[in-house]
Amino acid sequence: LPLRLAELLLTDILHLDIPTRFAISGELRRMLVGKVGGRVLSCVYVWGEEKRHAMSLRPASRKERRAYQEKWTRAEIEAEVQ
Repeated sequence: LPLRLAELLLTDILHLDIPTRFAISGELRRMLVGKVGGRVLSCVYVWGEEKRHAMSLRPASRKERRAYQEKWTRAEIEAEVQ
């Protein structure tokens, strides 16, 4: 997948932004999970001086899709309650 799609993950208002357990050379890596064009994708990124730098982009794993879906479900329930 082209890394330029990673920016589109931020346009998904319910994207997940998750810290990873790994730091390489002192860089803390994070993961974005969100929907782009009907597909749930996962992007690993690091913070540069003032912006994110995408390291990889791939289809989300089953576990990541489940976490994303749970967030959507919670948001729908909260919207109905209000």
